[in-house]
Amino acid sequence: IVWDELLENLFATEVSGIDCIIETKDQAFTYTINDGIAKYRSDSDLHEPKYDHLERCVTLTDKNLYSEGSPEYKLCLYPNKKLYKSYVTNNPRLATIGTVSIIVFTSLLFFVYDFFVRRDVTAKKELLQAKRRFMRFVSHEVRTPLSAVSMGLNLIQSEIASSLGFESRDDLDDFGHESASLQSDEMAVSRKDALDWHGMTREVQSNTQSAVNVLNDFLNYDKIETGTLHLELTVLPMWRVIEQAAKEFKLAAERKHIKLELGFKDHRSEAELTPRKRRSLSLCNTLPNNIKNNMVIGDSMRLIQVLRNLISNAIKFTPEQGNVSIRIYYTNPTKGEEDEIKDSFVLRNNEEVSYTRSGSVEVSVRDS
Repeated sequence: IVWDELLENLFATEVSGIDCIIETKDQAFTYTINDGIAKYRSDSDLHEPKYDHLERCVTLTDKNLYSEGSPEYKLCLYPNKKLYKSYVTNNPRLATIGTVSIIVFTSLLFFVYDFFVRRDVTAKKELLQAKRRFMRFVSHEVRTPLSAVSMGLNLIQSEIASSLGFESRDDLDDFGHESASLQSDEMAVSRKDALDWHGMTREVQSNTQSAVNVLNDFLNYDKIETGTLHLELTVLPMWRVIEQAAKEFKLAAERKHIKLELGFKDHRSEAELTPRKRRSLSLCNTLPNNIKNNMVIGDSMRLIQVLRNLISNAIKFTPEQGNVSIRIYYTNPTKGEEDEIKDSFVLRNNEEVSYTRSGSVEVSVRDS
């Protein structure tokens, strides 16, 4: 039997790497398929044993079709290394290497980016801290002489008021320039000149205090940003605090010819109290004793700051010849609450106090 001819057109031309074993009980022939052509290798079985589990066999001769004693031929196919090489690829390995490389590169890029971002943020934080330290230093350095100027002006005003026969500079403010000609004096300096000097010192003090307030606002804003702002609680005469804040804007209101009024209203009696003199901002002396002696717990600087902002905005946005009305409303606690609500506070000097509520105060600033 010519096995080469039988195997000639058995495989497609692109098939390679198959060992064909034609065998009987007594002999075997090995052919290797390359590009679809069967090439004889040996008259023995030369296939690689490691591929035995991939064996595919078919019987070529049926013993029932031939006489007894005729050999039975079997065709067995086994793959060899060449077939495996045709299916072996480095794509998975290359894909894994590429994926790992991309991950590593991305991680390195992220670390580099994070490094530069951190360095930039750190530099900005250091610059911001330096600015804050500088501004705090400048604010303190500027505020100190301004405070000294303000104290000096207060002293000068008190001396002028005393030399003119007034008990305090507030009494002199309430007296006003228009009354200067009502009284005569024999001093070397005329009463009108003294009043003019007093007005000028009052205006300089007002501007100085405004500058100090701006610096205080700046320092407070910086404290708010850094989370270091704390309330310094003290026992305050609320009416004096409101009166003091209103008087600071007396000259500013006069420059715009604005009528600045301060009044008190008791919700219980529905009675409204105003200063005896129309242009006066001194209200405390007109209050009933049971109300005037009431105190509040709070931070005087913060309360004055809030009142200043309200009054300053009212004067700023009120046209000339307008009116700015500051009204203080006092409300007593409802019946049954007087002995129920009791609050405890830790004051600035670390003293712990406890008080029962005796009412509430509402301040209203209106412009027209």
